[in-house]
Amino acid sequence: MTLLIRVLGSPAVDEPKRPLTALQSRLLGLLVCERSGVVHPDVLADRLWLGFPPKTSASALRMHITKVRDALEDRTVISTEPGRGYSFRSDLVTLDCDVFVEAAATVDMCRRSGDHETAVAEADEALRLWRGAPYSGCDDQLNVAAERARLDAVRADITLDRLASMLIIGRVREGLPELRALAAKCPGDERVAGLLMTTLAGIGATADALQVFDTTERWLQREFGAPPSPAREQTAASIARRSAPRRVLQSVDAGASVA
Repeated sequence: MTLLIRVLGSPAVDEPKRPLTALQSRLLGLLVCERSGVVHPDVLADRLWLGFPPKTSASALRMHITKVRDALEDRTVISTEPGRGYSFRSDLVTLDCDVFVEAAATVDMCRRSGDHETAVAEADEALRLWRGAPYSGCDDQLNVAAERARLDAVRADITLDRLASMLIIGRVREGLPELRALAAKCPGDERVAGLLMTTLAGIGATADALQVFDTTERWLQREFGAPPSPAREQTAASIARRSAPRRVLQSVDAGASVA
């Protein structure tokens, strides 16, 4: 069985041979984020100790590398490149972030084929992998920030795909609290607004749905000077005519975030 490394949260080894300290978890995350790239010991030490490596950083780094290797089933996962530094052999392990991204593609494929029941189930399974901010504890690193932003975007896609499929299969009320929270957090996200509008219309709250449209338009106009998008206008018009939620979902899915 391939060793599982978790980075959707604090970097960790699944069922490690020995527990990792916070510093060693950070070290693991920094190496994983580089994938198969080679990191010079001086660079790695600077990142590990946030720009203030101890005077004994060379020996301390070697000790912590050894401890992380001890937690792995295969000590060759972290390789030493003589004269160059350390690299992480991502081909020898399974990374939960890769599983997560692959799941997002599966959810999208299921939705495109009309299998929304499976899409919801696959999305639920994927979201269970998410334990917190990716690479938690590895802050202040540009490469980590970029990877975290990428994974956050994937999570947003899976979340909204799941909510859209739930609406299509009739699980209208289940997603309402989450959609309200997302709308409050991301007032400029057109797809969130469209899904919330359609969900509210689906439970008969037409006035509330149209209020979401008005609130979103005012926010986008104030922040970006953006006119109403055709997708949101179509959704609002359909709701005003009391169209069935299923009939406006296509326009809702066409929405995109501008925030």
